[in-house]
Amino acid sequence: MDISPASSGPDAPTGLILFEPRLPDVTRVHYYRAGSAGSRMAPDVLDRAFATTAPQVLHLVGITPALGRAPPTHALHLARERETTVCLDVNHRSRLWTADQASAVLRDWIPYVDILISSADELSLCLPPGSPADITVQAGQLPAAGVTEIVETRPGRRHLLYAPAAPPHQPTPVPPAPRRRRLAAPARRTRTSRGPGRCR
Repeated sequence: MDISPASSGPDAPTGLILFEPRLPDVTRVHYYRAGSAGSRMAPDVLDRAFATTAPQVLHLVGITPALGRAPPTHALHLARERETTVCLDVNHRSRLWTADQASAVLRDWIPYVDILISSADELSLCLPPGSPADITVQAGQLPAAGVTEIVETRPGRRHLLYAPAAPPHQPTPVPPAPRRRRLAAPARRTRTSRGPGRCR
C-alpha cells in the first residue's frame, strides 16, 4: 500500500474508538473523534493522493461524512473523473448524526456509487422519502441511479441482494502445458562406510 500521500496534523489528535464489553451480549462504544486529524482533512490532500496513483477502488463509510462532508464528497468527484470504482458502506451511527442528516448526504452520493453495502434498515437512507418499506423493492430502485451491486449485511454474514445478470458462460480455452526440461539433475548420494555396529 502506497502511503506516500499521507500527512499528519501536529496540532490535532488521532481519532479513537473504544469498545467496552458490559455483558456477554452488550458492548458499549465510545467515540473520540471530534477535532481529530481525519476530520480536518482538506480536499487538496485528496488531490495529491489521486494525482500520485488513482486507486482502483474508493471505499467510503457512512461514518466519514458525519465527521466532515467536504473531503469524502470531493473524493467521489475525483473517483468519477478517473473511473475509479466506488464502494459505500452505509454503516449508520445515530450517535454521530441523525437519520435525516445521513439520508440528505447519502442520497446525493448514490449516483456516484457502484457497490453499496447496507443493512436492511439502512437501505432507506439512500432513497427518496416515501420509498416503499420492502427491502427488495428498495433494492430495485437503486440500479436506476447507477448502483451495480448491493450487499445486505446481516449478523455474522453478508448477503448479495442485487447484482447484474451474468453473461452466458464462455469456456476459456486452456493453453497446452509447456514442455518441461530438466536443467540440472539432483546430486547422487554416495555411500560412505559407517562406524562399527551401525547398519549400512
